[in-house]
Amino acid sequence: ILNKKQETKQSGERFLFESVGDQLVFKFLSRRTVKTARGDDSDLVEVEALGGTKLDKKSKQSVPVQPGKYVFFVSTVLRRIFDDERPIAGDIIHVSLTEIVREKNNMKLFGFEYIERIERPAKPSRPSPDDHDDIAF
Repeated sequence: ILNKKQETKQSGERFLFESVGDQLVFKFLSRRTVKTARGDDSDLVEVEALGGTKLDKKSKQSVPVQPGKYVFFVSTVLRRIFDDERPIAGDIIHVSLTEIVREKNNMKLFGFEYIERIERPAKPSRPSPDDHDDIAF
């Protein structure tokens, strides 16, 4: 076993939301915290892209994103959206870079919508004080 060459495991190709109009429709797989090259913690989202578009910097044309596994880092704004929306594995989501606010240090603003949501687990209900089973002693 120790002499067997193993294939590298990677989450997927890195996707960057760089230009207004960059967008992905994807199946959410997971979100995790990783260490950056600078040693900081950063949130990484792993997805199975179903489609999308990206602005080609040379041609200035929107080009399709190939389906497949991708990862992307979440900025402060996108982190807040993911914190609020709390997607779970299997949700189909559409995220797009909608605006870059130059006056606010190039802050990126995003659109986020669920296309399809996986059924959420039922929250256990708390028994009320009046609920009790008759217990025979």
